[in-house]
Amino acid sequence: MLKVQNELAVPGGAGNVVRNLGALKAAVAFVSIVGDDQAGSDLTGLIGGQQGVEPWLLVQGGRITTLKTRFVAQGRPLQGHQDHARRP
Repeated sequence: MLKVQNELAVPGGAGNVVRNLGALKAAVAFVSIVGDDQAGSDLTGLIGGQQGVEPWLLVQGGRITTLKTRFVAQGRPLQGHQDHARRP
């Protein structure tokens, strides 16, 4: 049985690079395509909410935004067991 104690949403892949560049105070233009779904909306908010980042996100109807979910075992967040689920 899996019991969720907390959730954290962060952009992955190229979005992570944007976060790192933003932390270095670089001016960033982020260009990508997201789906017309909740994950796309969430990603738009995460990217657009970062200082120094200019989001250029095209919303494409019928497209499913890639979403990665990571589960980490309780008590050992850095060394714990991880399982990944990926939505197509």
